[in-house]
Amino acid sequence: VAIAAILAPTANGQAPAVDSRLVIRSGLQTPAPHFITPPQEVPTPNLKSEGKALWLSLGSTLLPMGAGALMLAASDDGTALGTAGALLMGSGLYFGPAVGYWYGDASGRGWKGVGIRFGTGLLTGLGVLAICGGDGGDNCNIFDSSDDASVAAASILMLAGIGVMAFSAVYDIAKVKSHVRESNDEKRRHAARLSVVPVVSPANGGTAGLVASVKF
Repeated sequence: VAIAAILAPTANGQAPAVDSRLVIRSGLQTPAPHFITPPQEVPTPNLKSEGKALWLSLGSTLLPMGAGALMLAASDDGTALGTAGALLMGSGLYFGPAVGYWYGDASGRGWKGVGIRFGTGLLTGLGVLAICGGDGGDNCNIFDSSDDASVAAASILMLAGIGVMAFSAVYDIAKVKSHVRESNDEKRRHAARLSVVPVVSPANGGTAGLVASVKF
């Protein structure tokens, strides 16, 4: 849709006055105006950086997990430092990969990954408790060298759960740039584009004017 306000020169050579006509072009067979300068589109606001989203997801995952691992290594069993380290590692694994999605306006996809990792961790924990429940959990230590069948089953289940959560985190980090790109493309498709340019129309002996163009 183009709306043109025509500046028509007066007969006595005075300064041109604004013609009262508004020309609305929408597929009509009218002479095409000659653009003195090409139309300039207003940049779509609030586009997000794909690279920044990647680094946010990567850093928010690796930094908490690394710090938590150091805290666990420096602590004794059952101390507050060890508990804080475990919580820090868990937060990095569960929520870290989603940070880039939250920044890049793809929060739905980010929360989906959080749900997959959290659900996997919950099911793994419940499964380990169910396997170890017969002994009250006293002898169910995956780091024990015992040949007890419950220890082996709990070990396999826990390693499988950790593997699924790790794969989900790596996958989300690897795909964050493509999802932010899709979000930016969606914004471009739905953003109105406005341009105002000077033109010389073939009608009325080369009338000068301005054409405002809005695309939806």
